[in-house]
Amino acid sequence: MAVTVQLTGPALLQLSTNGGGTWQNLGYTRNGAEITLERYTVNVPSDRTGGDAGPPAEVINLGITATIRADLTEFDDAVADIVRTNNGAGFAQLMFSSGKAFGLRILAPNQTWTFNRVLAVDPPTENKGTTYTTFNCLFRAYPDQNGITYTKA
Repeated sequence: MAVTVQLTGPALLQLSTNGGGTWQNLGYTRNGAEITLERYTVNVPSDRTGGDAGPPAEVINLGITATIRADLTEFDDAVADIVRTNNGAGFAQLMFSSGKAFGLRILAPNQTWTFNRVLAVDPPTENKGTTYTTFNCLFRAYPDQNGITYTKA
C-alpha cells in the first residue's frame, strides 16, 4: 500500500439509540473528529524473566476503548439532547444493561468509523454568542457484547 496524504472529507456525526437500526444526524464537525484508542493489557510476571521486577514473560490483551472528541458548528439541537442527557440516563443507572448506550458513526466520504456502544463522557459544552454556536462533544466507546469497539470502512 502506498504512503499518501489521507483525506477523510467532511465528517458527519450520527447517533443511533436502537442498536444501529436508525441513524440520526447529529451534525458536522468543525475540524473533524479526534479518535484516541486506548489498549488494556495485563503483564504476566515470571521468575524466568526476573519476577515482578523484570519485564513480563507474556502480555494479555484485554481489548480497547476509544475516546472521540468533536466540535460541531452545524448540528440538530433535538438530536443533541441525546448527548446532553446521555440518552435519558437516570441517577445510579446501569448504562449498558438498561440500553442507555448509543451508537456513534463518523460518516465521511472517504472513511467511516462506527462505534456501537458509546456514552457521553461529560456533558457537552456550548458557546452561545453573536456569531455561531459550537457544540463540543466528548464520547467514550466501549467493546460491545461481541468484544468489538469499532469498525472502519
